[in-house]
Amino acid sequence: MFRLDDTWVTSPTDLVGALRCEYGFLRIRAEKAGLVAPLQPEDDPLLARAARLGDAHEARTLARLEADLGVGTIGEPGGVVRIDRPSTRSRADLEAAHAATAAALAGGADVVFQAAFFDGRRHGLADFVVRVDDRGAGDAAGGLPAYEPADTKLARQAKVEALLQVADYAEHLIDLGHPEPRDVHLWLGDGS
Repeated sequence: MFRLDDTWVTSPTDLVGALRCEYGFLRIRAEKAGLVAPLQPEDDPLLARAARLGDAHEARTLARLEADLGVGTIGEPGGVVRIDRPSTRSRADLEAAHAATAAALAGGADVVFQAAFFDGRRHGLADFVVRVDDRGAGDAAGGLPAYEPADTKLARQAKVEALLQVADYAEHLIDLGHPEPRDVHLWLGDGS
């Protein structure tokens, strides 16, 4: 969560945090508003290692998809398109990354990596958004291709928190005018 101009912008991670502990969510918001001093978390080598392993799992998945589908270009059909991670301190960066994501999806990329969504109040970065239609004209009503969000998780079992994240990305796809995703996906650390 962060403030942009006079607006609080939240992410799926914030939603998950609020569901886990409302007090923790409000504490972080108070810190970011400058109402209380930030807590200094202790270094946790186990969490740091888990984060590195999760990043490696995501990188392997990206490499496999690019090997199978090729590297794509924004606005062109096919391939895996990478979206640069936007700065959350800049409305222009967030809007540009969102526009690049929308163009990659409308153009018919097979996969969009780090799909950036921003509607002025909600922001999210989906690990992957995968095309699921038959590469035809897309949905008859809007003509846009059908996509489903997928996140890589190191865990061996799906967790409700992870499903909430990908459900939020599915809502962003609908907001962009794409057909409602039938499914959301978690690509787990055990290959399932």
